[in-house]
Amino acid sequence: ICAGLRVNRLGASSVEYGIAIFKEGEEVAVVDGHFVHVFVHRQSNKSVPIPESIRKALEKITIEITAI
Repeated sequence: ICAGLRVNRLGASSVEYGIAIFKEGEEVAVVDGHFVHVFVHRQSNKSVPIPESIRKALEKITIEITAI
C-alpha cells in the first residue's frame, strides 16, 4: 500500500492537501480525500500569510485540478 500527497490549492494563508491511498502497482486510488491547513498566529488566533519558504516548497507539489 502506498500513499500520495499533493497540494490541490494554495491560498494566501491556507493550503488544501489532497491525499490518496493506492494498492501497490495500481494507478487508481482505493480511497482519497483532502484536508485544509490554515496558518494561524498563536497569540491572536488569526490567519497569517504562508511563510515564503514554506510557500515555495508547497508550490513544488501543487497540482492543477481540472473539472471532469
